[in-house]
Amino acid sequence: MNIAKQHSEFKLRGNKVDSNHYVDLFPNQIDSFLDEAANFIVEHYGELRQFNLTQFNKDLFGTMLVMFPDQPALVPIGTQGQQYEYDLSNLKYDYYHLDRAYVQCGNLVVPVSLFRGDEQHKLNDAYQKPSFLWKRLLGKIGKSSTSSSTSLYVYSDVDLNDKELRLEYVKKPKKVFFGGYDSIEFLDCQRNNVIFNPHVVDCSSYYKVGDYPVSSDLPESIHSLQVDIAVWLFTSKTENQFLNSFITNKISNLPS
Repeated sequence: MNIAKQHSEFKLRGNKVDSNHYVDLFPNQIDSFLDEAANFIVEHYGELRQFNLTQFNKDLFGTMLVMFPDQPALVPIGTQGQQYEYDLSNLKYDYYHLDRAYVQCGNLVVPVSLFRGDEQHKLNDAYQKPSFLWKRLLGKIGKSSTSSSTSLYVYSDVDLNDKELRLEYVKKPKKVFFGGYDSIEFLDCQRNNVIFNPHVVDCSSYYKVGDYPVSSDLPESIHSLQVDIAVWLFTSKTENQFLNSFITNKISNLPS
């Protein structure tokens, strides 16, 4: 379903053909609701299902799952003892959810298992601590030590500076664009260039008049659900109780 079709369905399902019921929306506003819906699907599906639980899960979100070699291997940005930091803001795509991380050393593949804050004892446990020999590395996601972004911290008993860390992760859904308008990001970028001249930044990465339309990069099989959720968000979630129940059930009943 391309972006034009999603806009048409949004207007039909949101009772937008009759403008006496709701004030009509501009294309940029509908795009915004579709973007929110895409994020909602990825976020809430991730809460209810593990992305790597079954092959069906990976197939369902196959267009969102990034892996090597599309995502190049990472190198540490910092090291402290057995802790190696990998900045997740330097990925090819915007990071949303980690599916898998592993170190590739020749033919040897050593997976990284994430642990929670209350499992810190694993680092000193003889049977659970990092061991490259036993193909066991530990990891934790937290705030970057150099910025406000997110980093993956990997704990290893061997030096990882000369080894490849490969990630498989769910990327953030790409923003849709119906076309025919300048996006808020583009207008804000231009405004800042005027205010802070000569510190001019490139605004070409933001949508603007003249750019080609951009459709949702979610799997086409859930484009209809994306429209349903966009309408649900537009009607303030609680206004239509039937739709509220419909969306909740549809998300929770996605196949596992």
